[in-house]
Amino acid sequence: MKIGSLALSAIFWITSVLLTLWIVRCPSDQLAFSASLCALSPVLALILTRLSGGRIVISGQRNETRPDTIALFFLPSLGLTIRALGPIHIINWQVALICAAVIGVVWSGLAYFSGTFGRQRGRLIITSVLFLTGLAYGYGVVCLIDTIADSAPPKITEVTVLKKYIGAGRGHTPYLVLAPSTVNPEGGDEAVSQQVYQGATVGQKVCLVERPGAIGLEWYEILTCERKLST
Repeated sequence: MKIGSLALSAIFWITSVLLTLWIVRCPSDQLAFSASLCALSPVLALILTRLSGGRIVISGQRNETRPDTIALFFLPSLGLTIRALGPIHIINWQVALICAAVIGVVWSGLAYFSGTFGRQRGRLIITSVLFLTGLAYGYGVVCLIDTIADSAPPKITEVTVLKKYIGAGRGHTPYLVLAPSTVNPEGGDEAVSQQVYQGATVGQKVCLVERPGAIGLEWYEILTCERKLST
C-alpha cells in the first residue's frame, strides 16, 4: 500500500475508533451531536467510495494498494447500537428491529451495486457483513432518534430497588433489580447508567420515566428521583 493510501486508511480507522468511543462513553448532553456524527459516518464512506473513481474501496484484498472505508461503516454503527442497548429501554423493540432490517437491506444493496470492492470473490461475504452492519446502524439510529427527539411530557413511577450489581461481561454494565412496575409487572433486572447506579440505594426508590417516543416507539429509562426533575 502506498504511503498516501496508508495514511488515508489510518485516518479512516482512527476517526472511526474515536467516534465509537465517544458515543459509547459521552454524557447525555453530548449524545445528539455524537450520534449525528456516527450516523453520518457510513453515509460519508459510501459517498467517498462512489466519488473516488475506484481510488477508494469499501473493502480491499490482502495486498490492496487503495484505502478502504470499512471501518467508517462498521465501528460507528456498532457504537450506535451499543448506546441504544444501554440504559435506554425501547418497549416496542420488535418494531425498531423491523425498521433496522429494512435499513440493513437497503444499505447492503447500495454497497453491493456500488461496485467499489477491492475483490470480487469476497463481495458476497462483505455484503453480508454490511447487511449486519446496516442492521446495527438502523437499530441504533431508529432508537436514538426516537429517544433524543422525544420532547413529550413523561409519565413517572417510583419503583423500589431490591438489589444492585455490576454485570460480569466485558462492559461491566451496572444493573438494578427492581420491584414490579407498569412496564415490567414481574420486576427484574434493568440496565442503568453508572451515575444512576451510584445514586441508587437498595430498599429506596428510583424513578421509572416513560415516554411515548418521537417516532412512536414507547421507551423508558431509570433515573434517581432527584434527576427526574430535569427530564
